[in-house]
Amino acid sequence: MKRLRITKERVIVAIVLIAVVAAVRVVSLQSATPTVLADAGTYIEYDDNSKVLFHSAGSDVFCCTKDGVRLLNANGEAKWEEIVNLQAPVMYATDDVIALGCSNTRRVYVFGITGKMFERRFDASLLSFAVNGKGMLTVILRSGDGFRVEIHKPEQSGAVWRYFVNTENIYPVSADVSEDGRVVALSLLDLTPNAYAAMTTHISFMYIQKNDALLTSDADGKFAGHVLEGDMATVRFVGERLIATTDTGVHCYTLNAFGNFETVVESSWHANYGNKISQLAIGHDTIAVVLGEPNTSISAQESETEPVDLLKIYNMKGQLTGTYQTAGVDHLSIGAKGVVVGSGRLFVCVDKKGNRAWSYGARQDISVVALSDIKTALAVGATESWLLGNKESDH
Repeated sequence: MKRLRITKERVIVAIVLIAVVAAVRVVSLQSATPTVLADAGTYIEYDDNSKVLFHSAGSDVFCCTKDGVRLLNANGEAKWEEIVNLQAPVMYATDDVIALGCSNTRRVYVFGITGKMFERRFDASLLSFAVNGKGMLTVILRSGDGFRVEIHKPEQSGAVWRYFVNTENIYPVSADVSEDGRVVALSLLDLTPNAYAAMTTHISFMYIQKNDALLTSDADGKFAGHVLEGDMATVRFVGERLIATTDTGVHCYTLNAFGNFETVVESSWHANYGNKISQLAIGHDTIAVVLGEPNTSISAQESETEPVDLLKIYNMKGQLTGTYQTAGVDHLSIGAKGVVVGSGRLFVCVDKKGNRAWSYGARQDISVVALSDIKTALAVGATESWLLGNKESDH
């Protein structure tokens, strides 16, 4: 088998890019009934050199730039504002909690609906981070010749859990903590020369608390593991499920705890494609996948090639609930009632069955964040954002 030439430097770059891609899956859509949306006023202005990130949390919206974070209500009014210092912020969001980080500042801020929960500065380069609904922060750091994975809580000043990766050709790619705070899932990329495939991902499940770790015979508290051959995967907890995503597939693992006994992890479903995934978004109970160009690798030949730019919508049981053939997608967001896809300046919302709910044609390059009000959405431009409303109700 022909092997890929993958150097450590390329792997580090890939990990950082994966962290960025995973972190932008943060937009939430609560409902969709309008057929056409139009400008409805309430403008929010910011500097033209700011990288602006938004995340909707119920009826409120987090607005984040390199200089500050604001929580806005549905009228665009700020409930609170906090100063940050990030040259190129990256966001990771879970429900009502967001984390903002930047590799060159070695710092991560965590915010909740009432304001800043905490911030952490690190003594090593920041490669990846995630946060759960309780504000538990997971970071992957470049430490000397190896890597360090840490977990931080809002109420404690130091790391509550550490794991070191110093094995040659093993790279931590992604990590996340379960909603109950008991388990950490760690995705490790294996590039050892004698590996069966050019690359292999090992997903390890480990207990965080010492009392739980005593249930296992492993010194690090590892109680389960799964292998994905030929792929590099990112991981994210959604309730009691862990979603692992690769370039060509989605894998779901379910954690079942039985009283004081050890937690059991089961592979509940997976979806593999003959295409590469061009866009992917994970919501509270929905996963949206947009298919890209056909995958020409040997491993992909077992899966049938499907139309390019096809949107596929799944529930958390792995059931395909709807499809929608788009004309191209460079923007994707997901929420409780539907999925927004954007191509250029045209945005379309479809429900979970793939039925078209509303559309919006922009006059400039924007992205769209839908709000909890079913008749409104937020358009995000280069220097300002503004509310969108039902065109039929405005005229």
